[in-house]
Amino acid sequence: MKTHIGNKIKELLDEKKMSVREFAKLIDVTPNSVYVMLKKDLLNPKWIEIISEALGYDLYQHAYAPSAGSSAANTQTTLNTLREENESLKKQNEDMKKEIAYLKEINELLKKGKTK
Repeated sequence: MKTHIGNKIKELLDEKKMSVREFAKLIDVTPNSVYVMLKKDLLNPKWIEIISEALGYDLYQHAYAPSAGSSAANTQTTLNTLREENESLKKQNEDMKKEIAYLKEINELLKKGKTK
């Protein structure tokens, strides 16, 4: 059975004696956004990764816990797949940021060439 992810985050904050305001600052969101997250059953993988890193705790094991009748091996495979996909998306994002920076440089050079 999946854990209510907001409740698990609240539990971790309580264990760490961390206020919502401190946590919000740590993950670079408003305290109001944290309160919204704490009400959610599940968050998207991006936020699960960010919060897991911030709290030093693997929330994937709760977010994608096995449902009744599913095997632990199946669940572990799903978790591994999600983690691999997340890493791949992070790499793609970094590559795109580099490409955008490169295109901005080219654009600036083209602008300078037209003004001469």
